[in-house]
Amino acid sequence: MKTVGAEEYLKQSALEKIEHLKNLYKAEKNEELDIEIEVHVESKIPDGKYGGFSRFDGEKYSLVLYIDLIYTVDNFLFTLLEGVLPENEAVRKGFFNLLLPTEEYSLEKAKIFQMYLRDMSIDIIIYHEFGHILNGHLKYIHFDLKDNESTMHMDSSLNFIEPLESRTLEMDADAFAVTRIIARYAHDKSVEQVPLRVVYNKTHAFILNIISAVFVFSLSYNSLGRKRPKADLNEMKYLPPRTRLDHYIQCCINAYEHFNKEEPLDEEFKDMDFWREVVGNIEENANIYNRDVFSVGMQEISRDNNLEELQEGNLNHIYDLNNYWSNRLRAKLVKYAYFELAK
Repeated sequence: MKTVGAEEYLKQSALEKIEHLKNLYKAEKNEELDIEIEVHVESKIPDGKYGGFSRFDGEKYSLVLYIDLIYTVDNFLFTLLEGVLPENEAVRKGFFNLLLPTEEYSLEKAKIFQMYLRDMSIDIIIYHEFGHILNGHLKYIHFDLKDNESTMHMDSSLNFIEPLESRTLEMDADAFAVTRIIARYAHDKSVEQVPLRVVYNKTHAFILNIISAVFVFSLSYNSLGRKRPKADLNEMKYLPPRTRLDHYIQCCINAYEHFNKEEPLDEEFKDMDFWREVVGNIEENANIYNRDVFSVGMQEISRDNNLEELQEGNLNHIYDLNNYWSNRLRAKLVKYAYFELAK
């Protein structure tokens, strides 16, 4: 993908979602959503930054996306789905089997999946940033916390609000993203529009969203499997990646059940222990890619690293943050939010 094409893709993807959200707002409230969000794509990526960020300057909102987003996701998916070198064959077939367990590898279907998973992965990040905007996070930071920068970065070290509030707002932005992704993709009409019906049904779309989320978390600067020292949870501005992904998957289950009350998920797909086991199998595809890119061994990037992030203390902290949201933070955001906030 050429630079101009990549920039245009990211910008149009964000702008299309803004229009979709405005239409959704009008349908719910019977009035126009009075908001303007400028979208910028930067090809020069600052050191240490990944993905993008959202910003409010007191008057207008901006979404800034870094061009590395599309290159990283495209290169990864091409390597796993279309890589033609002989040494790629086992990985390619194994990954395809993860997506379509009952079918033989097909290059035509692999190309469709590359586009589908690319769109879904990019959407996870874009909708997350829109969560910071539309759920009132940035206005709260600007007006209540008196922070003129009023930005939320994917690199948590650049966020200057207190760790407890940062972790809670990031969880809420993830929940916003999940809700919009499930509503958009796990829908009969969306499934029918995928060429060659490679997405079988809404449950399959739900599963593909979780696969995409594992890739987004694994390909970021703070990947699931890259070995890292233990940190004090109370000092972190994000939940640790494995803890955060666990919360994301639970949000996926909740969103699917909300939108599909007449067609609930099988019990297996509502079992978090099942997903904690499956995530490792999904993640290993990204780890193979990352080990090659960074020229490191299996000890440095592995599904067995950082498993303490799924220990009881971390998972219980999710409940603590939910309580902090419900009892303290949510009320401060209501006046700034454009959509109804989660309880």
